[in-house]
Amino acid sequence: MLGHRLILVTSSAHAAQFVLNGALSAFLPLYGRDVFGLTTPQLGWLFAGQTVTTLAARPFIGAMSDRVGRRGVIVAGLTVCSIAVWALSATASRWVLAAAVVTYAAGVATTTAATSAFITDVSRRARYGTAHGVFGTIYDIGDAAGPIGAGFLVAAAGYASMFRTLAVVGLVMAVVFAVASRPGVGEVSSSAER
Repeated sequence: MLGHRLILVTSSAHAAQFVLNGALSAFLPLYGRDVFGLTTPQLGWLFAGQTVTTLAARPFIGAMSDRVGRRGVIVAGLTVCSIAVWALSATASRWVLAAAVVTYAAGVATTTAATSAFITDVSRRARYGTAHGVFGTIYDIGDAAGPIGAGFLVAAAGYASMFRTLAVVGLVMAVVFAVASRPGVGEVSSSAER
């Protein structure tokens, strides 16, 4: 599995998603409180909106990825997340903050609905468990690295720079995934790589 290009690049795309997710889980409450003056209940509503959006969107995005293919959905999800995270750094409005968080949640639903399915698509049936084990390990590393890296960035340069750096990470990974998972380059049929 460690030599399988599509499994590694898809796992890395999901890990990049979780770098953003881990960082936002750790620092969005502090950012909302310190910069926007949000109260604890308001922060709770902000995260509730994020969770409800992800839960509502994921089944529809999963079904869409079944019809149109996974690659474009994964790239779109990472791109939407990157734009939303950049917007967090560029607003002074609570309403724009809330809209960016909901948009980010839709991007998370988009990426996560397709990546796990894509891992299954590109794995041999006998290797599903191994492939998903590698996938899970790599994205857990991203989830752990997000808050740690974000903490250093906030300490060194502040919230805005941290959010912008995370946005660039997501966008770069979207491009890397789009290029590295192109049909006709790897180990599986083009129908699985759509």
